[in-house]
Amino acid sequence: MNTNNLSVRVLSLIFLGLTLVSCSTDDVDPALIEFGAAQNELNEANGTVTVTATLNASADGAVNIPLTISGTATLGTDYTMSASEITIASGSNSGSITLTAIQDNQVEGLETITLTTGNVPGVVTLSSFEAA
Repeated sequence: MNTNNLSVRVLSLIFLGLTLVSCSTDDVDPALIEFGAAQNELNEANGTVTVTATLNASADGAVNIPLTISGTATLGTDYTMSASEITIASGSNSGSITLTAIQDNQVEGLETITLTTGNVPGVVTLSSFEAA
């Protein structure tokens, strides 16, 4: 049985055009989404990685964070992904997706999975989680 590993990283590349004309103590703080994962390696022998997005406050409505996949690992061949976007439900402050490795008998080197966030309406700042 082969136990190849996949490396997982999440990059946030969201920059929304925002012009601040004035700023006072009554202004609302920008929404901040932080990404994290307990581990950044996905072992083929029953390996899973959960990627979580956490808001700095509860969402007034559902927040959908679309993800773009790249890297050397192949979705559907090397791993599965529970959803193509992370959804933070209304009233919640976090959401997650799970990546699950697919066991095969091929001898492979280290492969990578890179998740890049897409446009998130209403969110001003995103932090990034990157693990290689």
